[in-house]
Amino acid sequence: MAWFGVLTWSNLAWASEPDANVGVPISQDGPGVKVGKRSTFHGGAALAVGYDSNVFSNDAVGNKLGSVFVQPSAWLSLGNRRMINQRMNTSLKGGDRKADYNIQAFFGWRFYTNSRSSVRAAGKPTGGVALHLLTSPKRRFSFGIDERFLLLGQPRQYESTAEYNLNRIDHRGQVRSLFRPGGGRLVLELGYITEMLYFLDANPCPEGSTEGDCQENTSDRVVNGVNAELKWRFRDRSAFVLKYRFTNNIYFCCTETGVGRNEDSDHHTVQGGFIGQLAKKLDVELLAGYGNGNYYNDINGVGFSRPNFEAALTYFPTTRTQLSMRGFYRFRDSLVGNYISDLGGSLGIQQRFKWKMDLRAGLTVAQRSFFALPVPGVEDPVIAAYQGAPGFKRTDLVVAASTQIEQSFGKMFVLAARYDLQLNNTDFVTLYNNGFVAPGKFTRHVAWLFGAIRY
Repeated sequence: MAWFGVLTWSNLAWASEPDANVGVPISQDGPGVKVGKRSTFHGGAALAVGYDSNVFSNDAVGNKLGSVFVQPSAWLSLGNRRMINQRMNTSLKGGDRKADYNIQAFFGWRFYTNSRSSVRAAGKPTGGVALHLLTSPKRRFSFGIDERFLLLGQPRQYESTAEYNLNRIDHRGQVRSLFRPGGGRLVLELGYITEMLYFLDANPCPEGSTEGDCQENTSDRVVNGVNAELKWRFRDRSAFVLKYRFTNNIYFCCTETGVGRNEDSDHHTVQGGFIGQLAKKLDVELLAGYGNGNYYNDINGVGFSRPNFEAALTYFPTTRTQLSMRGFYRFRDSLVGNYISDLGGSLGIQQRFKWKMDLRAGLTVAQRSFFALPVPGVEDPVIAAYQGAPGFKRTDLVVAASTQIEQSFGKMFVLAARYDLQLNNTDFVTLYNNGFVAPGKFTRHVAWLFGAIRY
């Protein structure tokens, strides 16, 4: 269930990230219940009590509000294959399986106990489902589906009423076909990509704004594209790969280009390299390529055209320990401006102790740049000016850290503690026409304890 444990930032710019603002307490899977010959069912429920030091991710003087919260959650999964790094662990060896599949679902609701109604209203339900299916995993031709659908509740980066939160629906799916000539060593994959981001709140203006200060939500979008991958397995767990991805981003809002809207764009990414086992206890991912993003109607005329890379090492010193390290430079479409580029890296550890205790910790640090911010008074009539954005470019240092410790009692009961740090260091500030000032800098600490029943 690893895809549920992702950190996020309470800001519209981060609302476009995959799996953003999940923040739902979920424990490791238990022994499970066998379903049929090959499938296993896992499920559980938890109750968390914690403290959020900065509910609205706002470090402005007088606007930093903390609160105790209570958060119940529940989850389940069913499948004949496990998920590893958001991919189904399908093997070419063993059995006569007709299909590999994994289904996941979760739900949680954070209830803030603060005396201020605006803080209490910031807690919203969060839930989602995911489906992964691959037919005929050992045969020459396979058909696959990967779908993830999330309902996300997220406060804005300023204190507001419940109607102005960044609550949204996030759908990301892919239909793919795989062809394996010559016994499966060579694999050609072709896929159709479909995504949709839809905000449930129509008006993104700060509390206190008049109707003339506000505008239609410009961030709803749909993405269509194709994905192609050529993989040559020269060993069972090692392969050379060549990837190509194309996406077309279309925003629902507005028909007049250059005025009060996000710009439609085409993105192309090509990467090639090595993925797999380099030594008995060492897995490696080395991918490099080129990315291109075209924004045809933007008055800034800024698009992305430069190299990108992903490099990762995963080391297994013992059967109970996993150490990981990753570096990256990548870009993606942004809901604020044209696109975001990230240059950074991450470290992670997973440790299982003999006394049934599990430790998971991670740290990510990146330089994040936003290019071609909306021109105040022209592309966005609500904004008066920026500070710290020369050439309409914003640069942030983002840090995310997380530690979770779980202690099992028997097969079903778990007691866990978790700490999350979210830090965004930038001198960027947005100045609105109505006098509202929105700094981009913030620090947020979230600590919680939760008990769970799982199987």
